This record gives sequence, structure tokens and C-alpha cells, in this order.
Amino acid sequence: MLFPFPFAGAREKSAGQTRKPRNMSLLQELRASAQKLGLTDLGAAAAGPAQGYERFRAWLDEGNAARMTYLERGAEARRHPESVLPRVRSLLVGVLSLKTLIDENPSVLPPCSSGGAIVPYAVRRDYHAVLKEKLHTLRAHLAERFPDGRFRVCVDSAPLLEKEWAHRSGLGSYGRNTLLIHPTAGPAVFLGFLLTTLSLEELGCAPNDERRPSVLTDPCGGCRRCLDACPTGALRENRTLDARRCLNYWNIEHPGDDIPEDIRARLGGCLFGCDRCQRVCPHSGTLAPPARVPLETVDKMTPEEFQTLFDGTPLARLGLERLQRNARWLR
Repeated sequence: MLFPFPFAGAREKSAGQTRKPRNMSLLQELRASAQKLGLTDLGAAAAGPAQGYERFRAWLDEGNAARMTYLERGAEARRHPESVLPRVRSLLVGVLSLKTLIDENPSVLPPCSSGGAIVPYAVRRDYHAVLKEKLHTLRAHLAERFPDGRFRVCVDSAPLLEKEWAHRSGLGSYGRNTLLIHPTAGPAVFLGFLLTTLSLEELGCAPNDERRPSVLTDPCGGCRRCLDACPTGALRENRTLDARRCLNYWNIEHPGDDIPEDIRARLGGCLFGCDRCQRVCPHSGTLAPPARVPLETVDKMTPEEFQTLFDGTPLARLGLERLQRNARWLR
């Protein structure tokens, strides 16, 4: 058995009726509900100080965040999840696999064999909205049972050390690609959080079972595929990332028109995002190919066409001006 308490998705049937297995804990019920909602996994951890805060602070002080100033502004708040929800006692962490996102949400672009490459998740319904919808359903279930409890759902919108809380929830370990590697879904996953003032005991999770033994071992061993595949050397031996050299930073997060020539020369056709460190990971399996769009189409696109095509996708956040900037960088 991979996990000591997997999804309680199996149901006992009697006289054609579906009923809950006897002695199913609340956490197991939530996992069963999460699975039905399309979540790959659900873990739980007791709230407390973030163990990796000082490493995160040192990473920032070294300048690794580039111009992502929001990380500096919210740095102190990442010390403890109580900055997100006062009197928080537990965190429920949901995992959504890239495969599920793709299966549930068709691409907004027609098939194309040439042009700028866009990572597969970006041409579908925004994963932030998808995860929030699923987690709010779980929140409603808990709120009905615990009307005095307090809850908050967040996906990339709150100052949390997200990978740490996912690891402490038993959902995976850190890979050399700096990503959380889930035991079955690999590194191609998205994380969402449901913070609550309920304790682990109230959630039906024993004080010491929020960490699953299967995620305590190194998922990488001697593998270096991600380090070797990174076109700019953004990944380091100590399992940290220098955003100043990461293509994801430059064609998603960077606010200006400037780009170092050595980075530009290594874009390799990436119009939005880069997932090479995921694609070469042995834990990823076969990932969906990138979407493509002719650069000429991007050049001629009007704001109205952009809005019509990409509304509700991660590309909407980038905006047309920066997408056209990225297209210029590829010439």
C-alpha cells in the first residue's frame, strides 16, 4: 500500500444502495469527496511555524526572486499560516494533477504544429478557479458539520510556503527540479489550500499521521535529468531555483521589455512558460504536448480577440502586450 490511509473511495453496496463504510473518519470522507470532485489527493497538517522560513529568507536575500517583489512584501507573513487565517489549527492541502485539468478542460486553441510553444495548462480554464471550486465544495461540507469553525480557501493567493505544507501533509517530497513530486502524479500538479480553525483530531486525523512514510525518502536518487535539461542553468545542485535565469520567470512574471541576450538565445520557442524540468522527470510519465500558436497570429491579435480567446485562462493574466513582447523575443 502506497499510503497508510489512501482515498476512501471504495463504497460498500447493499440492496442497490451506496453507503459509507463503517468507521470511516471525517478525513477519509473528505478524501473520498475530493476524489469524486477530481482531486488527485488530499492531505492534512497541523498548523505551526514554517520550518523552511529561514531558507526562504536567505533565498530572497540572495536576489533569487528577480523582480517578483510580491515575494519580498509578503515574506514575513510566510512564517506562520496564522497570517492567512487567525487561530488556524490545520491545513488541508488538495492536489490537482495536470492530467485531470486537461481531461476536464479542453484547450481554447485549435491544434497547430508550429509557432510559439505554450505550456498545456495555460490554454485551459485557469487552474486557480478549478481548484478553488473544488476546495470550496469541501469547505461547505465542513462548515455544515462545524458551523462555529472558520475556513479560508486559497490557491497561489496567500503568503504560504506551499510546497512545505504539501510535504508536511504527506503529499510528496522535494525534487531536484525544486517541485513537489507526488508519489503517483509526479511533479505535474497544482496545489490548493483549505485552512481551518479545526484541529487534526476534529478532522479525524491522529496527531502523528499527517505525514505519510512513503514521502520521506528522496524521490530523485542519483537522477539529474532536470538539471541537465534546464536550458539556462536555473536549477542548482542544492535544489533551489534562480528565477533570474528561469524561462518561466522571463515569459510569465517579468514586467519589462528587457531580457538578457543569453536568456533570449535559450528561449527555444517558448512563448509562455517552460516545463522541460517536468517533462524529463521519470515521475512525470507522458505529459501532454505544448499548445502552439503562430507568432504572426499573436502579432496581429487585437485586444478584443485576445479577450475572447483567452478569458478565464492563465494567459489572461499575462495580457496581450506581454504576449506580443514574448513573440518579439522569439524572433
